Parts: sequence; structure tokens; C-alpha cells
Amino acid sequence: MLTDNKIIYIKVRKLNSAYAVANKKRLAEVQINRKIGSSVSSVNKMLANSEEQANIMGDIISISPKSAEWNKSLKDYWDGFAYDIPETGKDLEVGFVYDINALDKAHYIVNINKNISDAKDKLNTDKDLKAYIDVRLERVKDNFNKTIGTLGEIKDVQLRQKRQDDAYKVKYDSIQLLESERFKVGRPINAFEYILYRYCMIYGDVANEEGLVSKSPKIRFYLNSEEDIKKGKRAKSKTNRNRIKLLVDVIDSVDSMENLLYAMGESDNIPTNDDDLYEYIEKLSVSRETDFIAAASNPDLSLIGSIEKYISSGVLTRTFGSQVIFNPTDMESPIGNTMEEAIVYFKNQANKAIVSELKTKYKNLAI
Repeated sequence: MLTDNKIIYIKVRKLNSAYAVANKKRLAEVQINRKIGSSVSSVNKMLANSEEQANIMGDIISISPKSAEWNKSLKDYWDGFAYDIPETGKDLEVGFVYDINALDKAHYIVNINKNISDAKDKLNTDKDLKAYIDVRLERVKDNFNKTIGTLGEIKDVQLRQKRQDDAYKVKYDSIQLLESERFKVGRPINAFEYILYRYCMIYGDVANEEGLVSKSPKIRFYLNSEEDIKKGKRAKSKTNRNRIKLLVDVIDSVDSMENLLYAMGESDNIPTNDDDLYEYIEKLSVSRETDFIAAASNPDLSLIGSIEKYISSGVLTRTFGSQVIFNPTDMESPIGNTMEEAIVYFKNQANKAIVSELKTKYKNLAI
């Protein structure tokens, strides 16, 4: 028998972030209520996994899954579910006990082994049972980290954000799916706390990690662990060092600072005073850290800044509600459907004369 303890924290969202300050009234209203309650969509997702419910919920609602009243009692429990989270948060024991000789797991183990062709990968020990879920969870996290690691190469801010959102969705959909199978190879140390954890993962008012709390003012809680905290500190330290290095490079000239602001969509907020310009960029590097790092580290920053200047001044146009960029003298053939395509256009020597003409038009506007 192998007992694998694991603690997950439910934390109450704080009101001291820039996002929280901007949405203080709304967040203050939702945080008065620290209750995790019944949600139709979340309850339906929990009930959809009838095998997991039958394996774990019997002791919680004190009725056997074989009882004629099982379905009604289970539905009544979830429809009336309510749990208050203390202001200081709640520690959940979500670990499992694994026993290769457990009779109630025997048929699951047999079925799993039938689908494993390599003998060395079959489930034969308590450690194998634990690894059956955990190894696949690590694979999900590794794939997520690889995807996130490539996002810096995407120059378009909106596309980069979409890809990041997609990566998080794939990550947590996969984690939820794997966790929904864990009952087949083990039993929770604390059935209620584990099932509360599973519920929180699909409950809209709970972010699956601290970094996702700003997705909505509706979010009142977030999940965290010691591993997440340590990783977060390391990542934050690394990101902060990178931010400071890029900030030093950007403030080297007024042109580079202006290009950065245009590239970040801040064309309407550019200070005229150099000291104010520096101060604004320094604050922006913190409040929009991810966007700042992506823009400042982009090797085409100067070109992106120029294109955005041309758009802002009317030398070029961007179709409202899209990313398509046109030269007003030729509205039938776009310079690019995205900023990436526009950059390619500007770098193409065949377009040298047109690019030079656009530059002259912009300079003449400033005279």
C-alpha cells in the first residue's frame, strides 16, 4: 500500500492587483460571498462521471450506490451543495492511497493492462498505479510549457493571447480528464476534500491557478500548491530580470520608446515630455508585463512601430474590426492581413519604392 499525500490550497482572491483596483466595486461585491455553491453546469459535469461518483460519493452522502435512492440522493446533494471558504483560504488533502491488491480496483486494473502492450508498462505495483495518472499529468504540463515557450515568437498581440488561452484550456481540460480516472487506481485519503477539489476545477468562480484570476471579475478564488508557489516565484524572478533588461534597452532613445508604445497599441497615450515618456513606459512594463516583454524583445520592433505610426496618422489604414492593413492608394490589395504579413511586405526589396513613399508622406505630416 502506498499513501501519497498532496495538498491543494483554495485561496481567496485579493483586491490589491491593478486589475482588482480597476474593478474594485465588482470584486468587493463578489468577495463578500465566500461560499462555493451549486452550479448547474458544474454539477452536471460531476454527475456525468457516474463511476467516479459511485466510487467516491457513497461515504460522503452516507448511502450505497446500489440503493434505489442513490440517484436522487446524489442529485439532491449536489443541487444543494454549499461550502464556506475561510478568509485565510482552505487546505485540501487531495492525495490518494494506492493498493495493487485492492479488490474494488481489480477489474479496472485488468482492463487497463489489457490496453497496455508493453509488459514493462503494465500496472503491477502500488507505484505503477500512482504513475499511471501522474506520468500522463506531467506529459500534459510539459506540452503546455513547450507551447507557452513558443508564444514569444508570435508578434501579433491578439493572436498570442488567443494561443495562450487555448493552451490553458487544453491543459486544464486534460488535467480534469485524467483526474476523473484516478479513482480507478486508488482511493482518496479524504474523499470530501478531493471531490471539492474536483468540483473547484470546473466551478466558474474558481481559477485553476493564481495567474488566471484576472480573467474575470466573477472569479472569487483560485487553486494553488507548494509546487505552483515555488515555480511561480522562480518564473516571476526570471521574468522580472528579463523585463528590467529590456527596459534598459528600450529607454536608450526616444525613438525606441515611441516605437514600443505604438507597437503596444498605446498611440493615444504617448507623453510629449521625455521624462514622462520614460516614467510611462516603466509603469507599462509592470502593468502589461507580458505584452511589454513580447514587444520589446521583438527584433522587428522598429518596423512595427513605424507601421503603427503610419496607421495612426492615416498614411496607412487598418480595416475596422480586423488586422488587415491597406495603403489608401490601393484599397484592393492589402499590404498584409496581419502585422506579420505587413512586416514581410516592408522587408521585400520589390516594395522598396512604395515603402520609401510612405515614409516620406509620414515625415511631411510632421512638418
